[in-house]
Amino acid sequence: MEPACCYRPPLYPFFLAAIYSLFGHSYEIVRNIQAILSSFCVLLVYNIALKINGKRTAQIAACMMSVYPLFLVFVNALLTESIYTFFLLFFTTLLIRIPDRPDWRIALACGVILGLTALTREIPFYFSFVASAWLF
Repeated sequence: MEPACCYRPPLYPFFLAAIYSLFGHSYEIVRNIQAILSSFCVLLVYNIALKINGKRTAQIAACMMSVYPLFLVFVNALLTESIYTFFLLFFTTLLIRIPDRPDWRIALACGVILGLTALTREIPFYFSFVASAWLF
C-alpha cells in the first residue's frame, strides 16, 4: 500500500498548513486568501491581454474573468484551482516578457513559478516543453 502523500501534489496542503498555523483553523480565512489570489488573477489576465492584443482587449478580458461564474465558484471551494490559476497566469506573464527583455532573472523566475505550479497540480510538467518550443 502506498502512502497517502503520493496521491496529491504537496503545495496546496502546505499552503493550508501555513494559513492554519498563522491564523488558526478557519475555512473563511482560506477563502479570503484565495479570493485575494483570484483578484490578482484578473490583473494578470489584464497584463497578458495587454501585452498580446492591446488595451481594449485587455479590459474586456479582465471584465470577463472577473464575472466568470466558474472562476467565482472556485474561490469559495477549498481546492487547488485558485492557487494553481494564479501561478499559471503569473508564469505566463513572465514568459511573454522574455522575448522583449531576455534576462536570466526572468527566466529563473519562470522556472521557479512553473515548479510551484507543478507542485500544485501535475499538469504543468508539460508546459516546460511548450514554453521552450515557443521561446525558440
